[in-house]
Amino acid sequence: MSKFKDQPTSSQSGCGCLGGSKQKNMMKFSHIEVDDEIVSASIIMEMIYRGQNAHMALSRCRLNPNLVLLQFRDDLEYFVPQLINQILYKQLEYVLNFILKAAEVDFFFAHTFFFAWRSIVNDNNPEIENYLRLFLSTLDRVYKKTLLIAACLENHQFNDGIEQQVSKGVPIVQQVNKLPDRLQEYGTLFYSNHVFNDTLHLANYESIFRQAQPTGFCSTIDFWDDIIYISQNLHLADPKIISLKADIQKVNRGLPAAVYIPFQGVRNYVVLNIVVDECRVFSTKCRSPFYLCFEIYRPEEEAELIPNPLRNSRLSVPKTVGKMDNKNSSENNETQDCTRNRPTYLCKIVEAEEDAEEGKEDLSQFSNILRDNDVTHSYYEDLNNLVSIQNVTGQQLKKMSKKELTDAIYGSDNSDKIRNNSPFRNFKTWKLVHLIVKSGDDLRQEQFAMQLISTFDQIFKIEQLKLQLTTYEVISLGPGYGLIEVVRDALSIDSFKKKLNDILQIKCLSQYFRMNSSQAMISNFLNSLVAYSLVCYFLQIKDRHNGNILLHRDGNIVHIDFGFFLSSAPKGNLEKEVPFKLTEEYVDILGGYDSNLFKRFRKMFFEGFKAIRRHKDKILLLVKMMENSNLNCFKEKTLSDLERRFLQNDLSDTQLYVQCQKLIDLSRGNWRANWYDKYQYYVQGIMY
Repeated sequence: MSKFKDQPTSSQSGCGCLGGSKQKNMMKFSHIEVDDEIVSASIIMEMIYRGQNAHMALSRCRLNPNLVLLQFRDDLEYFVPQLINQILYKQLEYVLNFILKAAEVDFFFAHTFFFAWRSIVNDNNPEIENYLRLFLSTLDRVYKKTLLIAACLENHQFNDGIEQQVSKGVPIVQQVNKLPDRLQEYGTLFYSNHVFNDTLHLANYESIFRQAQPTGFCSTIDFWDDIIYISQNLHLADPKIISLKADIQKVNRGLPAAVYIPFQGVRNYVVLNIVVDECRVFSTKCRSPFYLCFEIYRPEEEAELIPNPLRNSRLSVPKTVGKMDNKNSSENNETQDCTRNRPTYLCKIVEAEEDAEEGKEDLSQFSNILRDNDVTHSYYEDLNNLVSIQNVTGQQLKKMSKKELTDAIYGSDNSDKIRNNSPFRNFKTWKLVHLIVKSGDDLRQEQFAMQLISTFDQIFKIEQLKLQLTTYEVISLGPGYGLIEVVRDALSIDSFKKKLNDILQIKCLSQYFRMNSSQAMISNFLNSLVAYSLVCYFLQIKDRHNGNILLHRDGNIVHIDFGFFLSSAPKGNLEKEVPFKLTEEYVDILGGYDSNLFKRFRKMFFEGFKAIRRHKDKILLLVKMMENSNLNCFKEKTLSDLERRFLQNDLSDTQLYVQCQKLIDLSRGNWRANWYDKYQYYVQGIMY
């Protein structure tokens, strides 16, 4: 990495380790005050953005999120996309050296950085790929042999005996035997409802598509590379669903294993199995994304290695490079490099055979870009269509409870059925995770949008506002592929209206709310409508048709698909000068423009606006540090336009309230938003 610069001098370097004193001495780094014990990640990122050397501060920065108090993320892992962009833009070699040390301290941080760095790999940047290969090789040696995901992490700091073993690369749980043959038949026609009551012995996952020695660090990477390989080649198969199920069954033969899903909320869980019968394929013109349902469990909780109240709190103890025990590096020479046969990133996305696929519709849930003559719609529409519509007669309808009617529209939960058929059903931590696997699309922009929305959500929580945002995980695993969490119990408003018409012969949301809603549902609708109105205004989220807005069964609205935000917009931009989407239908649900609920909407919008202004530096920092990336959402004036939307700093509360009401009045029933909905209806058949 010779082209990277800004290495610290000997006087600047130093481990920055914590002393025994608990006093909080403040050190100054170029006029920025830094806590001597734990340094704020946002302060460090601000220093890096300003071009100041943050070497000493980095070693005392918290690496891992606090799982107990997730009101605001100020750990370095949260800023990994921004960190990488600054490393590349400013060629910061000292930060790269720090990353390698941090990766030896925190297993999850290492994977987060690896996937994010791999996502920007391309043929024009060989040095990026070279660093990725070095990173992978080093971590292969640090995390050798079997790594039981959550138990290893929790015991690494809190159990001296286990820590001693982990530092020497000794696995916590050795594999003794493969699962019994009768359990290997799970998911096939030969399986007959067995129960697994023994302790699982987890090995590293061994790739089924390439030859590579399984290692602790690469176990999860190899697993997801196999899943992505299936996605990249699935569009060539016919029939696709048969091919997908056959390939997933092959993957299942290597499960359970020391593999996890890299979503924040479930990464302490180990993958037990992929439910083959739940697999779904969404055929598009060029590729075949698919839906998977995972069975997972939390091994250290099953084994009760740590008392229940202490599990997340212990995992939430800050990890810093300053606290690092250097014993790991002394063991590196004992293991051969396991990366020779493992590519640093997957083969290029298979080129689409457009001639053969020409007549098919181009679906795009999370990068919904309208081209000249292409039409798109949400994957959620396809997921929604998996829910069978019950044929309900008028007589039956009169006897149906509200819950029965809601189940008729949304479908009933089948998780109990899946669990009853699972050989792992006796695990008390058993749960399901639902996600979409995508290849052929750059998910970094979707991931960035969700990071910003998550920050808005954290601001609302810090300010103790009732505003509700529904965040879901988007993870880019490499150049043009990744994972998207499915929001459960939610339908696109488009699909919801179609089912509403089939069952009740009505098409209007306000009618449904009047006949089937509770006070809690109305409150949820209001709180989420205000929250997304603010987010859509500040981030200028466009393409807001009813295929990209979900209605949760509890009344919350949820926005998805962020292919157009900040400075990017669909061709023609019918939504230009629309601050946010506020249709007559939404207002009717609240009781009309003169209702008490709409007056409450106005007040909550103002209170939310004030809260966001108080924390605007958190939003601006995330955007500033990505400004020089190649994401489509950035144009020449992106940052200045965003800053302008926060309005002048010297506005009084009265003046700010007036400005907020102007935004609301400009949005309500806006003709541009109405025409965009009509355009989507005539071009794509999306209900409005």
